[in-house]
Amino acid sequence: MNELDLNAIVFLIPVWVIVVLLEALAMVQLQWDQPLLALRDSAVVNSASTLVVYVLSGWLFGFGSILILLLIALILSILIEGGTLQLLRRRAGPPTWLAALIMNIVSYIFLLVLTLSFGMM
Repeated sequence: MNELDLNAIVFLIPVWVIVVLLEALAMVQLQWDQPLLALRDSAVVNSASTLVVYVLSGWLFGFGSILILLLIALILSILIEGGTLQLLRRRAGPPTWLAALIMNIVSYIFLLVLTLSFGMM
């Protein structure tokens, strides 16, 4: 692991925590479950989607535009988190996919604002 990877990981851990909290809050607002269970579910599904997006990051950065990267990562996250929620909770499809959609819209708005604040556009 080189220094750049280590710096990125150190920066991304607090971002991951904020995203988990934002998505858990969205899940509570959607009456997904009690706050601690929503937090657990958010942490599990975000771990899965973060891992996949990290593995694909070399391919994603090949698009050149951060907006395209975020859009593709958003779509991947919705699919991964929706599927993971479905496996985790065995709930009916539409409420699970709606939760995944809303959770990720909330978190990707945060990520877009974060990206704009650091002038990465």
